[in-house]
Amino acid sequence: PVLPSCPQFCVMGPLFHLLNAASGNAVLAVVLSAWAETLISFPSNTINAQMAFNHEVLISGGGEPVPLWGLLSPFGPGCCAHFLRNILSLAGIRIFNAPCVRMVTTTLKAAGWKVPDAVKFFVCDFAASMGAGCLSTPLNQLYNFAITSSDYMAAGVLGKVQLSAEFFASSYLVRGPAGEVLCLSPTLARDMAMRCAYVA
Repeated sequence: PVLPSCPQFCVMGPLFHLLNAASGNAVLAVVLSAWAETLISFPSNTINAQMAFNHEVLISGGGEPVPLWGLLSPFGPGCCAHFLRNILSLAGIRIFNAPCVRMVTTTLKAAGWKVPDAVKFFVCDFAASMGAGCLSTPLNQLYNFAITSSDYMAAGVLGKVQLSAEFFASSYLVRGPAGEVLCLSPTLARDMAMRCAYVA
């Protein structure tokens, strides 16, 4: 995945600014940039994750390996989750930053504190990126599930929706003896921390 990662990490920022300047709409620019990122990286991301999954299956001796996705196939199971994940990830410092700056500025003014603009913008950029990482976590994990689940790949649209709901419930909800929801699973905090470390 090294070759596709070069445009993914180096081109997305300038592409967003180009689209934002052309359209005058940051949200539209983020959506289009996320779509471009999915076109560029979906095949390589998918193959990389599937190779890791198949290796774990081979080591553990349990489960069934999944066939590797085609390198030149930019669409497939998990593509929607991949696209939506990218939208949220890109929205961090590009969309979420502005309301964060306004909130922090108002709070500082009300408290009578003076903070250098550079510090304020850094904190807001970081907080916006962390927020984007947290919001994109479930979609990122759903994408990983979709591309390594033979049942998901073979299911129709309604089947995929049902399997997605079951994945979220089994991954992120703690249930009691009667099946009642008790609380969120610690797995969610772990996944968010890992995602934030990558995004932010």
